[in-house]
Amino acid sequence: MHKTRERNAVLIFVAPRAHKFAVVGDQAVHEKCGEQFWQRIVEKMRAHFQHEKFSSALTDAIEEVGKVLGAHFPKSTANANELPDDVIEG
Repeated sequence: MHKTRERNAVLIFVAPRAHKFAVVGDQAVHEKCGEQFWQRIVEKMRAHFQHEKFSSALTDAIEEVGKVLGAHFPKSTANANELPDDVIEG
């Protein structure tokens, strides 16, 4: 994650069996958003999880993070997606 050229990667990690999750932004995206942004994402996800709205927890977080990334790091032909967007289960 820390190897992206613009240091703008975001990881949303969910461990359902352990009832744990984390949202982590790389250096540049964290500097643009600030701690309050990440706390707001986490609180919204936590509320969805508590109401057993698991898909909403993820889709809402992805949508909010995507808006911030689009605003601060707009897509261009020069900045190809450096990391996979796949959901990894295991």
